[in-house]
Amino acid sequence: MLFEKQLEEGYGSGLVKQLSVDLKHEFPDMGLSPRNLWDMKRFYERYGEADTKLRQLVAVLTWGHYLLLVNKVKEDEEVAFMQVKQ
Repeated sequence: MLFEKQLEEGYGSGLVKQLSVDLKHEFPDMGLSPRNLWDMKRFYERYGEADTKLRQLVAVLTWGHYLLLVNKVKEDEEVAFMQVKQ
């Protein structure tokens, strides 16, 4: 939804805060803070349409590793290289 509505941090932050509250009410054991929702949006933008091989590579990572990749690594080729090195 965040991706489809093309929301950006700052613009749409009220909607994301309310979405976070609603989701926490429905799923209290999940980490659904506004910050985490923005991170999920960035992850989807980065890997949602990525080639199949890259999606398979990132599928084995933890959420913390995803965050590092989304925040620190800019090129998909770097992500693939980092996976092969492990």
